[in-house]
Amino acid sequence: QNPGGGGGQPRQNSHPPEGSHKLFVGGLPEDISEDELRTVFGTYGEVVHVHIMKANSMTGLRGAFVFYSRKESAEDSMKVLNDVYKIRVDAEAPIQVRWGNTDNPRFQQQTPYQAAPGNAQEANKLFAGSLPPDITEEELKTVFGTYGELTSVHLMAPHNKTGMRAALIFYVRRESGEDAIRALHDVYKFREDCDQPVQVKWGKDNSWKGDKGDKGGGKGG
Repeated sequence: QNPGGGGGQPRQNSHPPEGSHKLFVGGLPEDISEDELRTVFGTYGEVVHVHIMKANSMTGLRGAFVFYSRKESAEDSMKVLNDVYKIRVDAEAPIQVRWGNTDNPRFQQQTPYQAAPGNAQEANKLFAGSLPPDITEEELKTVFGTYGELTSVHLMAPHNKTGMRAALIFYVRRESGEDAIRALHDVYKFREDCDQPVQVKWGKDNSWKGDKGDKGGGKGG
């Protein structure tokens, strides 16, 4: 009666168990379901958690995170599925399957700086650049909130030359920031007519001359 052991509880609200191995899956159709992903990825080992993200506003494609109990299962599914398997017969391209950061050796070089004790929020701060001039805080909260709970969003003034904007995004959990970088950086566009996708990186890189470019220029209004 209860395949997958859901027990009637909405699985979407659960969290992946400690020590599970996370894969990022891209190029999924808009109507993809959690059960479908569990069926496909469950062929290679025990899937302990699945998180499907919102569809890309331009392509209609979605991404997801799939968590395995064993690292070998994740490695097997990558070898077989990445750039090969199509979830739908009529899909234009196969799905992409890669490490979701935590198990990727190359990601170790990108880990955020360690904030001073008592400054935990700074450690989970993301910088988002190349945002359209008319971007709103609500839009940022909607998109970045897909990957985890936000503590705050700070939208900076437009760049004095390009008109583009930037923002600082603060997450409760560092893993949420990792997920957002993996899914959005150099991929997601807030507007169809944007020249380039959003840049998302850890907040130590906020070399932006928006609202802090001129001394005393950011007070009041």
